Amino acid sequence: MFRKFQLLLSFVCVCFVVMLSGCGVSQKTVKTEHTTAPNVAATIFPLYDIVKKVGGEKINVTLLLSPGASPHTFEPTPAMIRDTKGITHVFTIGLGVDTWAESLIQAIGGAESVDLSHVVPLLPFNEEGGDDHAAHDDHDDHDGHAHGEYDPHYWLDPNNATLLANAIAEELSEINPKEREYYMAQSAAFAKEINEKNIVWEKKLESLSSRDILTFHDGWQYFARHFNLHIVGTFEPFPGKSPSPKAFAQLHNVVKTHNIQSVFIEPQLAQSAVESFAKDAGLTVFILDPLGGESSKKTYSELIDYNVRQIYNALQ
Repeated sequence: MFRKFQLLLSFVCVCFVVMLSGCGVSQKTVKTEHTTAPNVAATIFPLYDIVKKVGGEKINVTLLLSPGASPHTFEPTPAMIRDTKGITHVFTIGLGVDTWAESLIQAIGGAESVDLSHVVPLLPFNEEGGDDHAAHDDHDDHDGHAHGEYDPHYWLDPNNATLLANAIAEELSEINPKEREYYMAQSAAFAKEINEKNIVWEKKLESLSSRDILTFHDGWQYFARHFNLHIVGTFEPFPGKSPSPKAFAQLHNVVKTHNIQSVFIEPQLAQSAVESFAKDAGLTVFILDPLGGESSKKTYSELIDYNVRQIYNALQ
């Protein structure tokens, strides 16, 4: 009798284990059938915001360069590699601005770099500078930091931002085809917003009698060309490299020749040298921010709006 009871108990246990195993397989299958939004990243804030606008709730997007940092001096940390696991695509500016991202992309493993520089009309360096482009002689090579042929700061032209949005929508549609209609609609909405704001920006600046500006470094010719401004000189030939004595003399000459009243610095870069120059030359210091992501510049349109206001306040 006891022997029969043992056999019956064993049979019940085996059946119970089989049932549990079956439940485990079922739960695992349900989990893998859930689709997740693509995990992507962008190197700098303006690009990150456009990707976020286009992807909306249908993507997960990570910003690699923290607001306040400069892409010209940034180096990835081991912590960033840990935080970016699972990212499949990284949207980059290219043309030397975010070459630091290459090692990060390799470390992530399996991530694809999406260089967007090919989707916009590029300007060669110094095209807006003219004959009076101060510190020009310092621009060819900067202690190992050589400019490429084209200026990479193309995102500062609002027209280019709409081109970027469309290209990002196309790329996200390849990553996640079933959401193509959503991404394209988001891109169109972003373009509509920028085009409407651009009317306001251009109207604000059209009344300026002087359109000559002295900038911190070679990063504003796309912005200047879009808003019909003239860059008469730049302070630093390359971020982190102060002008030579010859360039300082050229800058002082530019200030006198063009009756310059102000100079524009950038919040991501050291400012003591240009502030000293401004004091000597009797210039008022204003800020132009190429990256944003902080304070009142938490979207791409807010960033452009801020810079337009700074130009207006300096030149009115």
